[in-house]
Amino acid sequence: MPGKSTKTVFQKVKPFWYSPSLQRSFYGSKNLPAVDDLEHWDSTFEFKTYLELLKLFDKDEVERQKKLTILPAKAPFKAWTWKVDFCVKSEKLVAPLYVESKGGSIIHDKSSERDFVHLLHVIKCLHPDVFNNLVVVSDSHWSLSNTSVFSTLLKDLGTIITYKWRK
Repeated sequence: MPGKSTKTVFQKVKPFWYSPSLQRSFYGSKNLPAVDDLEHWDSTFEFKTYLELLKLFDKDEVERQKKLTILPAKAPFKAWTWKVDFCVKSEKLVAPLYVESKGGSIIHDKSSERDFVHLLHVIKCLHPDVFNNLVVVSDSHWSLSNTSVFSTLLKDLGTIITYKWRK
């Protein structure tokens, strides 16, 4: 439900499991509770991004880990796919919105930054609809080397969505 506040308790450790019914986080894979709603999260920041999106959209409008085919399979190569953190499809939006959570540490890891820039370059060329509707959310301001791609602070996500994508 949009606007619903969710209280959570989590540490600055990744990855972790979260149970909405228990409203509790679990770290590691031992001693997990026997509940049907355990969700795996790669990072606390990705989880915070999800909670922010749930303030703006219904849960069924926010798809986690949306698999996108960048290049289809063609012998001898397998398909090149990417799982964007979130894809939001809502009648409130002019187009699907793609949200990728990236910590500021990416700009300090040149290999990860180079790989992400390469991926975005291919997406821009082959899937401009995805690229033009992609928001890279971070916990700090930064831009990717040799690009015009910059981060959006999580606290500004709602404002950016309202300004650029709301009908």
